Amino acid sequence: MEEATKYPEVEQVEQQRETRPKWFPFSRMGVFYFCVLIGVNAVAAIAMLIMLIPPIMADIISNGGDSYDVIITSVSEQFIGIMPILMLVAYLITIPLCLLIVKRMPVAKDLPKIKWKFSKLLLFLMIAIGVMMFGNLISQALVMVVNLISGQQMSNPVNDILNNDNIIGSIFMTVIIAPFVEEFLFRKVLIDRVRGYGDKITILLSGLIFGLYHGNLFQVIYATLLGMLLAYVYLQTNQIKYCIALHMAVNIIGGVIPLLMYQGIDLDAVQTLQMDELMQIAPRMIMIVLLILVELACMVAAIVVLVVKWKQITLSPPMLVIEKGQSFKVIFLNVGMILLLLSCLAMFIMNAM
Repeated sequence: MEEATKYPEVEQVEQQRETRPKWFPFSRMGVFYFCVLIGVNAVAAIAMLIMLIPPIMADIISNGGDSYDVIITSVSEQFIGIMPILMLVAYLITIPLCLLIVKRMPVAKDLPKIKWKFSKLLLFLMIAIGVMMFGNLISQALVMVVNLISGQQMSNPVNDILNNDNIIGSIFMTVIIAPFVEEFLFRKVLIDRVRGYGDKITILLSGLIFGLYHGNLFQVIYATLLGMLLAYVYLQTNQIKYCIALHMAVNIIGGVIPLLMYQGIDLDAVQTLQMDELMQIAPRMIMIVLLILVELACMVAAIVVLVVKWKQITLSPPMLVIEKGQSFKVIFLNVGMILLLLSCLAMFIMNAM
């Protein structure tokens, strides 16, 4: 692990701190992410209504409104199919407007860009895959507990997006849209504005918001851990391209490759297949098992590397100090962060229903 990068000048922040509460920057960031979340979902909801109204009106005129369930199911499937394009449009509309909220916040500029060797990027990719696998195992355990308590089977919203007829759109969203948009939002926008409070707070905040933003138990743990790792990469290198590249690779390995491997295989019906049918899918089933073994190996290797290298990890201390014992109150107990946390909690509840 290389030495931590230098901090930017913080005079402008210090001047603002003299006239504004210490929680102000974190509240402003909370409002920003809350507005992005609401804006993107509002665009999606409006699109859904536009798609629903014509068939419902036609059904009312012809059948007296007896086919609502069929219409909603059909439109939902179409909606998931166009989700990649819809999300891209929603981001293009929402993010530029929301950036006005944080426009006047001091931003770290002209920081030295640290170049990493390809071998080091591969090392961090291995750690990222291991972190993803570790977090996914914990998330699956949490989902099982919730399913047992509730007596219902929780649906994974990621599978709904990936397992639709628009495979190209799903891959485009997973490999292109998500890495570019999410790294811009949760690394560059956030870290450039709060890194003066120290690497520890910055990494924890970037990972936590990134994890909560996914809004479901299936992703929250591994997204939080992965977000923290990517935040560390950005703090060390000041190059968002490394974060985007690692994010792309993780999504390909954890999302696209399994999607292609499972395509056309009904796991629930495998036990009823005839021998010739089993032989047809056997190569893909073997590849799936090998992929899982590789991910488990990455998880073990990542744990070993982190344990061995832990003392070598250097985190820059804060230049904007929060009083001891006040960090949680200053960072989270403000209007912006409370709004963000409540909106993420609402997403968790909706996705669990």
